[in-house]
Amino acid sequence: MKAVILDRDGTIIVDKDYLTDPKHIEFLPGAVDALRRLKEAGFLLVVCTNQSAIARGLMTEQQYKEIEKIFLDMLKERGVEIDASYYCPHLKEGKVERYAVACQCRKPQMGMFLKARADLDFNPFSSYAVGDSLRDLVPGYQMGMKTVLVRTGKGEESAKVELVHRFVTRICADLSEAAEWIISDSQRCG
Repeated sequence: MKAVILDRDGTIIVDKDYLTDPKHIEFLPGAVDALRRLKEAGFLLVVCTNQSAIARGLMTEQQYKEIEKIFLDMLKERGVEIDASYYCPHLKEGKVERYAVACQCRKPQMGMFLKARADLDFNPFSSYAVGDSLRDLVPGYQMGMKTVLVRTGKGEESAKVELVHRFVTRICADLSEAAEWIISDSQRCG
């Protein structure tokens, strides 16, 4: 099995800093169609997202789960089934004591990626990580996945970081271009 692990904010939807209201979910242009094409090409679709708003006290974990359900339902209504979705509620300097911890799941740590691999049993060497910041891609890089930085969200700034070429296989304008490249690359390498 092959997978694409995707960041959510700035990659699939417009980054609103801290999305605490489902009414503010706004898909980036071409993102839904890109996900559909990846699914049709045989990829498992996995979302891994840092959600420090929970640790910061800006929303509860229950509120996040409600937003996540609406986000996944909106994708399903548009013909895209996400195979798994993981989130990290932690932030070491957070205000909510329960979540104010240094964890192994907050990207760039590998926790969510390792859980996804254990749950879905995909081959990291034929899989891809996509995000708008280096921290989204480092866990994929460490697992042997190819990594794609999109210039949406924080991606334009991330592309300027000197380390980018060490951890990033490809830089694309957006998720639509990333999907096109991933499908082409997997056919070439597959």
